[in-house]
Amino acid sequence: VSRVELLDEVQVKAINLGNGKNLPEVPTLMFEFVGT
Repeated sequence: VSRVELLDEVQVKAINLGNGKNLPEVPTLMFEFVGT
């Protein structure tokens, strides 16, 4: 795991508005995996 992010409802709403996504606006835990 190279990154872990905890997003609240406001941050998820900003992602939806900025990127045209339709993620549920609830607290969200995101992981980024890097490897070979």
